[in-house]
Amino acid sequence: MSMGITVPSVYRRSLRFAVVTQVVAVLLSGFVDDNGSFILIVLGAWVAFWIGAVLLMRCRTNPKGVELVGLRYGPLAISVAVFVVGQYL
Repeated sequence: MSMGITVPSVYRRSLRFAVVTQVVAVLLSGFVDDNGSFILIVLGAWVAFWIGAVLLMRCRTNPKGVELVGLRYGPLAISVAVFVVGQYL
């Protein structure tokens, strides 16, 4: 009995780019010298992103182009937004 996660083929390219972007951004945000509070904010935002991505994949078998762009560039936008907001807090 296999319990693997099946990713629909239309989502694979966007999710692959999102994972690579997210791994690089997590590594870079880990280097911020702030006693670990920045990485916790980033991880919380990305958990919310991936919950939304899983819900989207379960609800839609044929996603729209806007949804695929959101999945592809979502982690990049999240990391930029958290970094910009973190500079002013």
